Amino acid sequence: MRREHLNWTGDIVHYESSPGTFRGFCPTCGTRLYFRSGRWPSEVHVHAATMTDPGEYQPDAQVFIGSRMKWLDRLRSLPAHRGFQQAPEGSAETP
Repeated sequence: MRREHLNWTGDIVHYESSPGTFRGFCPTCGTRLYFRSGRWPSEVHVHAATMTDPGEYQPDAQVFIGSRMKWLDRLRSLPAHRGFQQAPEGSAETP
């Protein structure tokens, strides 16, 4: 994403993982928020789960597919569940 399209709320801890490359984390729970690097100065690579509405984002490319897990190709053929496949132990809830 372009930096000018982002608006963060709350505190972020920035970690320089290598010279000129930063990773942002929530200081309370440790959630990974983003990756940015001087190698791509106009981009911030945001983790989709941290977006207010990730459904609004429409990806236009896949990257690093050489290291993609082979099981990802099977996702559409695996059984799907609205919640957890099994209820948590000691819970009366049904999956």
